[in-house]
Amino acid sequence: MKSIRILFLVISLPLILSFTAHKFYVSITKIEYSQEEKSLQIITKLFIDDIEDVLQERYSPSISLDPEKETSEDA
Repeated sequence: MKSIRILFLVISLPLILSFTAHKFYVSITKIEYSQEEKSLQIITKLFIDDIEDVLQERYSPSISLDPEKETSEDA
């Protein structure tokens, strides 16, 4: 019985160590069809910091969507 536990540990340890924590992003999307207007309405809720990170990475590190981070020059 003890050798089975050790064997399980030896086999599972490399599998556990090979996985690393990864970032995840959450959003909520609501899609509705309005028959009166004959239109599709799409509402997406995102986290501002996720959008800000992408904008900073792709365009400029100085981009800030948080009004509290704005300097007197930005206002």
